Parts: sequence; structure tokens; C-alpha cells
Amino acid sequence: MSKLYRVLDIISFDPLDPVARSSVFESSLSNDEKERLAHYLEARDVEFGWGDRGAPFRFYILSTDDIIHLPHSPRPVKNIQGHMYFRLCDVLDSEKPVVQSA
Repeated sequence: MSKLYRVLDIISFDPLDPVARSSVFESSLSNDEKERLAHYLEARDVEFGWGDRGAPFRFYILSTDDIIHLPHSPRPVKNIQGHMYFRLCDVLDSEKPVVQSA
């Protein structure tokens, strides 16, 4: 990984539900955040789709200003399928290019 982003908001909704999808754009997100989310949804619709889930997905609104650059590009010990947690001190430690899970 080369950067860490601060999470500004987490939004959960079913992207296959047109009412839920449109209500997100009537929320308190900034215009920039709405535009970024709209671009992501459109790209995902075309390139990958949503499957048959019909259940809420979680969308993370990331800061475009509060970013930590990681020039040493730390990486996990093994390839991760899904999510994994790391300690921030381990990710920031430039002496450790390989990071253990927390």
C-alpha cells in the first residue's frame, strides 16, 4: 500500500434499490462526495455489477486532503482475501516492509 486515507463517512445502502440509491444523493454529503460516489456507482454498474445480493453494501467516503503517504510501500505477509486489520504503528514503521495482521 502506498497511502492511508481518513474515512469521513460510511454509508450503507442497497445499490440495486432505486429509492435507496437516490436517497443517498439527498443526504448531507458534500457535492464533491456525491459526485465521487456517483462516478463509482456508475463505473461499478458497467464494469462489475452488483450480483443478485439485494442487500446493503458499505461505501466508504474517503478524505482527499487527509492522506498519509507510505513511501516504503508496506504490504501484508500474505495475499488477503477480504479485509484484515493492521496496527497503525506497524504500517508507519519504514523498517518493516512486511506487515503482520493485528
